[in-house]
Amino acid sequence: MPAASAPPTDPTHSDWVLHLVPPNGGGVDRFVRELWRHRPQDRVLHVSNGQWVLEAPGHHFTALSALGPQDASALGRPAWLHAHAASPTVRAAAQALMASTRSPLALTLHDITFTEGQADEQRAQLDFMRRATLLTAPSDYLRQVVARHLDAHGVEPLDCILLPNGVAPVEAPSATAAPLPAGVFDIAVVGAMGPHKGLQHLLDVCAALPPHRRVVLIGYADGQLAQGWKVPERLWVHGPFEPVDLPGLLRGHGVRLVLFPAGQPESFCYALSDVWLAGWPVLVPDQGALGERVRRHGRGEVYDPALPPAELAQRIDQTLQRPPPAPSGPPEPSVADMVARLETHYRMTHTPTTLPPQDAELQHLAQTHLDSHFFRLELLRLQGDLDAARREAAAMRQELDTLARDHDARGQWIHKLEGDIAELQQALQAANAKHPLLRAAHRRWKALTGR
Repeated sequence: MPAASAPPTDPTHSDWVLHLVPPNGGGVDRFVRELWRHRPQDRVLHVSNGQWVLEAPGHHFTALSALGPQDASALGRPAWLHAHAASPTVRAAAQALMASTRSPLALTLHDITFTEGQADEQRAQLDFMRRATLLTAPSDYLRQVVARHLDAHGVEPLDCILLPNGVAPVEAPSATAAPLPAGVFDIAVVGAMGPHKGLQHLLDVCAALPPHRRVVLIGYADGQLAQGWKVPERLWVHGPFEPVDLPGLLRGHGVRLVLFPAGQPESFCYALSDVWLAGWPVLVPDQGALGERVRRHGRGEVYDPALPPAELAQRIDQTLQRPPPAPSGPPEPSVADMVARLETHYRMTHTPTTLPPQDAELQHLAQTHLDSHFFRLELLRLQGDLDAARREAAAMRQELDTLARDHDARGQWIHKLEGDIAELQQALQAANAKHPLLRAAHRRWKALTGR
């Protein structure tokens, strides 16, 4: 297919950036969208194995097959190609676009996945990191992981710039709010709880808490998406929520402290930002970005992640008996602060640019539907949730069957007891009927014997 003609240059869009993101949402999606509100000239390219989806402002999507360098020229020439992962699909897209645009590469590492995988995959990710003109990370913890990873592979140090994720003011809550259960929950946990987020640690701590302390999970747990008790009268699952509703949910549940269980060290954690924006104090494990951020900004306390659950439960109970700590450090940077810092680095390049990609020039490459690859990660996650729900349902069915058998056996025993009672009542009635006759016979016997 012949290459599309390059769009004309336009000085008003000289700083537009094409962001390359994997299609799995989460913190990456939030970072890019908050950045996009301040940079509407940018474009977002969602990349998966076999398909790209270009998003323009106004939720305008164009589905494309994964393009090679020749067809990728239809996307124009941005000032930067900004990758938000070092995964194979993002690398492939970035390499094809770098070949066609000659734009410099920026890379933001949002998590530690670049340290995972087989040796060949880790080397490929390291090579990709070395090709980046601009490399950033949202926490000192993640920068230290980068430095150690490079050193372990004998790679010269790279200049990884600290760029903390900005926080935005809380918007107005949604019009509809989910009903809250009766009672007070002194402690909340916010977010999705799975094995790597510390679900087992949370369950162990809940079991060790004093009986009057209850925990609400504002979010969902692995295997339980809907509202209900995860641990009866101890851990209540609220279910999915919108961040704007968090202050009302914390207030409505009577929460006084937000706990972060000890799981895999966090690289940033937007949930912590949301809790702070809502105005609640926190207790976090002293590891990763959680401990780093609480030590820097205050508004909470840290605990040793190796603390036994019983000791942590005691620590939580003691914390709840004290006034909440006052902020002791500088405020977190706003999204505007983050954008301003990033734009300072964007201005390092003088790459000749074109207009952002135009819809008319993309139509000959567009597909009429999204390929299943685009949703594969989400489908796998949902499949895992469904399997967990099925296991939970099977366990409940088995428990109900056991209860039914017990109920049936109890009914049979009750029926036998009722029969025994009826027999005893008949015997008693017969005995009562004979009682006057026996008394009369006894009187006659006394008269005859003189006794």
